[in-house]
Amino acid sequence: MSEIDKVGYTLLNTNEEGYSLDNLDNGNNSNMTIKMPEEVPKKKRERVYWIDCLRVFASILVVFHHTNFSQIAEVPNEDFNSFNFKVLYFYNTFTRPCVPFFIMISGVFFLNPERRVTIGSIYKKNLFRIFKGFVFWSIYYNVFDYLVINFTNFPFVYNKDLAVEVFKFCVLGLGHLWYLPFVFGLYAVTPIYREVARNTEVAIYTAILCVFLAQFIPFIVDFVQLFFNFDIGLIKSFFDYTLTYTALGYTNYFMMGYLFGCIDFKKKSYIYITYLVGIVGIVGTTIIKLMAANKVQQDNNYFGDYNSFNVSMSTVGIFCFFKYTIGPRLNKLMEIDILKSLLLTLSDCSYGVYLIHYTVYHIFIKFGINSVSLNPIFWLPIYTMIIYLISFVLIYAMRKVSILREIT
Repeated sequence: MSEIDKVGYTLLNTNEEGYSLDNLDNGNNSNMTIKMPEEVPKKKRERVYWIDCLRVFASILVVFHHTNFSQIAEVPNEDFNSFNFKVLYFYNTFTRPCVPFFIMISGVFFLNPERRVTIGSIYKKNLFRIFKGFVFWSIYYNVFDYLVINFTNFPFVYNKDLAVEVFKFCVLGLGHLWYLPFVFGLYAVTPIYREVARNTEVAIYTAILCVFLAQFIPFIVDFVQLFFNFDIGLIKSFFDYTLTYTALGYTNYFMMGYLFGCIDFKKKSYIYITYLVGIVGIVGTTIIKLMAANKVQQDNNYFGDYNSFNVSMSTVGIFCFFKYTIGPRLNKLMEIDILKSLLLTLSDCSYGVYLIHYTVYHIFIKFGINSVSLNPIFWLPIYTMIIYLISFVLIYAMRKVSILREIT
């Protein structure tokens, strides 16, 4: 019996636009047969609360990542062995799955064969909204945040060269806004991946191929080169020459989000295996990143990229933990109206929190408050939650204005 025959197929439906960082109304229906969108009868759709909970968790993790990652970047290399640097670096290893979570959530909804998604709806609704948000926030960050808040206190010379530089920054987005052009491109090719998702065996093959080429091979190459001083980059170059570009990037998370989100494991042993994979990924990322940093005696991104194999293991494990462990318990809590309202409100604001939190962080830096203002062991989590809550309040207020709701 194949692996596909050993699992039950759960198809999720949504009412909303499907934004990975925005609100999604979703439901489920068990069926081994994938029906074409036009064949699916209309029915009441139930919210999948663990997705909302994961989205909120991911948005907090993004803030946590940036509050300590940005601070690390500002610490001189000679301070690598300092207490503060070590603590920040340790915390930073736990935040790496933040963006992969959002991509997997997108895969759950956009690749669902039972959800009616057309090329027209993608361009008119999803891409247009992302474009509007990108234009607004790119101008905001590269003009107001960069020049007015100027958290680095850089002595700008206002001339033609600066104007050209700011214009280029606005076009490219830069900083944490890289995610918007990326997801714009991801949604643009979604119709192609939806056809892949209609065949579960092909979808599984695609996910495995993407993980192998984009994550596993680079991981092995980096590990051997860094710790054994043996250059095997030729292996990676060989696969690069195959021009399998569609298997690179973050396609793996997109497809894995659909597979792990829409396929129910009937055997608990399979669920426990995903948990074990996640634990190994979390512990492994912490150990291997600290080993790499100690090896080169400075900050580096070895084994810390979003597409690192070890980060992928962490992401999958935690994703499944939310689905199989938190999900059932959360459904009972959602019978309490105030908790349900709070979760859905936080989920609705996740996209906006992602966009605005960086400027809140910059304002704190401007006033001399940063990740190491106090002992970072206890201060960094508190600092993260302060920035997150302020960002949430700002976005919650902005979403009360219809025109601002479109960009948050």
